[in-house]
Amino acid sequence: MRQSDRSDAAGVVPAYGRTDLALEAHEALFGRAGAVGAETAPKAAAPDVEAGLRKETEEAFGGRMRVVRLEIVSDAAAQALGKPVGKYVTFELPELLTGEAAYRSEAADLFSRGLARFFKEIGLGDEDPVLVVGLGNRQVTPDALGPVVAERVRVTRHLFQHEPGLVEDGVRSVAALAPGVMGTTGVETGDIVAAVVGAIGVAAVIVVDALAARSLARLYTTVQMSDAGIQPGSGIGNKRRPLTRETLGVPVIAIGVPTVVEASTIAGEAIDLLIKHLGRQLHEASQPKARERLVPPGAPPYDRPPRFTEADLPPEPARKVFFGLLGTLTEEEKQALLREVLEPLGMNWIVTPKEVDAYIDDLGQFLAAGLNRALHGRIDRENVAHFTH
Repeated sequence: MRQSDRSDAAGVVPAYGRTDLALEAHEALFGRAGAVGAETAPKAAAPDVEAGLRKETEEAFGGRMRVVRLEIVSDAAAQALGKPVGKYVTFELPELLTGEAAYRSEAADLFSRGLARFFKEIGLGDEDPVLVVGLGNRQVTPDALGPVVAERVRVTRHLFQHEPGLVEDGVRSVAALAPGVMGTTGVETGDIVAAVVGAIGVAAVIVVDALAARSLARLYTTVQMSDAGIQPGSGIGNKRRPLTRETLGVPVIAIGVPTVVEASTIAGEAIDLLIKHLGRQLHEASQPKARERLVPPGAPPYDRPPRFTEADLPPEPARKVFFGLLGTLTEEEKQALLREVLEPLGMNWIVTPKEVDAYIDDLGQFLAAGLNRALHGRIDRENVAHFTH
């Protein structure tokens, strides 16, 4: 399907909110599992849409990680999700930035193995030359993920060109490029990448970019990999020339991590969490020996960060008492209402956590290490730190 045929090609934000993640678009339609540990009620969808989708889920590390492989195979499904036909592999790693060393090590292995499998699926050989492109603005921290990864990838093309005798077994020709953004270069990013691909001749292009999500839980913890290419800036409504097999003439693998959400997403999730918090407190208050008050003075309501589910929602009469009609709206309805209020005021900002500097650095190292292991056979778990800047 052509990029211009996408349901959001004209800049129309879906009712469920702006997102670059195919899995989030799928969840908005079908209401199945959310992030690890969260479930939502199933929804009905058009039969032709469901028939055009293939989905597989794999859990790892005792259920603390998950890999979801979603394939869009029909135009009807692509139109419904607002994503091009193709394969989308999502790594859900909720403790990537906070987990223990064993968790991070297993996450690195999981990502590296998934990337190597993706190479085989698109027919990329062990010695085929590759160009890694880091999209984004290096001067804007939440948008700097691509350039940070590009500068840490193990580049070897110059050795193949000028010092072939120094090339070791298990090393392929890899070039890296951080083309910047049109606002600072004056040149369309797609034109720069196409020119480089035509000049150096590669078998595939790997594009790394920062994405937008519709869930706070997925910021800096979810990695999406796709063979459908990418349209720079689409997550924030600033679309440029797409980077796809059709535009570049070679397979394109897009890798991205959500780094920003809309302000309406934060407001909507805050309302949802508050409703579920009150629902859980009401439930506990009805149990024997329960606390007499919803939140005792001077005491935190939870010993550890809670994971709320649909079961924590209070009955609809209670929701109406707490929030009036707002308490009865679906997630999509709340998001649409909040955008309706915030966007005319220019307040539906694209926002990121205050720890963005550290998050981008950590994720840049994580993605670059996974790329280096998948690209070069001689780089493995034991020596990857030596080859990743």
